[in-house]
Amino acid sequence: MTVSRRLLLGGLVAGALLRLVGLPILGTDDIVSWKTWSFAASTDVTGIYGVGGTPTERRTLHWRGEISTTDYPPLALYELAVVGRVYRTFRPLYEDSPLLVSLLKLPGILAESLFVFALLRWGRRLFGDDGARWAALAFWLNPVVLLNGSFLGYLDAQMAVPAALAFVAAALGAMPVAGGLAAAAIATKAQAIFALPILAVACWRHPRAGGVRALGSPSAAAPRCLSRSSCRLCFEAHLPT
Repeated sequence: MTVSRRLLLGGLVAGALLRLVGLPILGTDDIVSWKTWSFAASTDVTGIYGVGGTPTERRTLHWRGEISTTDYPPLALYELAVVGRVYRTFRPLYEDSPLLVSLLKLPGILAESLFVFALLRWGRRLFGDDGARWAALAFWLNPVVLLNGSFLGYLDAQMAVPAALAFVAAALGAMPVAGGLAAAAIATKAQAIFALPILAVACWRHPRAGGVRALGSPSAAAPRCLSRSSCRLCFEAHLPT
């Protein structure tokens, strides 16, 4: 079935409006943790895990009576730090508000928007014009995607979108890009590590990848090293929990 430009535009606008409706809604209880972490990260993101002591003392984070610790990988915390710094420009006292909830959800919506753009821009090379448009609408209007991000406020999109785009890059033969995106996904949420074996097979089987040699090429060295360091950090951070 052909997807007209009118149908595509209507679906994109409808998805955007639904996301705007969900932005200020409190959502999951984890939002309280995101608020606390963003507050702490906005002033001292490099010390948010804890400093000093042997072994290192785990830092306790405080915000308006809430007490928390964090075991999330660093990229997620840097994203929250940016959100916190932006919020401080509007509310220097960092009080609770629907604006804070909306800003905490915004990176996930930006990630979802990036995925839709990637499907429409590069997905046509894999699926054709109509296939790419259907895929974009199916993702953008998916009730699970809407509920998980805009309404509940989970950080899954910031992990899932780079991981999915890593497979797109691998399918197009851009192996260093695939490695970098995979590393970004792991540095956001540790669950992305389970996609690495499949991604490695996809890279190895691509006719333009040069097989195993592509994984050891100089151009893939930076993503490869980042993936290793991110995996180590994620495992060490999550072992206690």
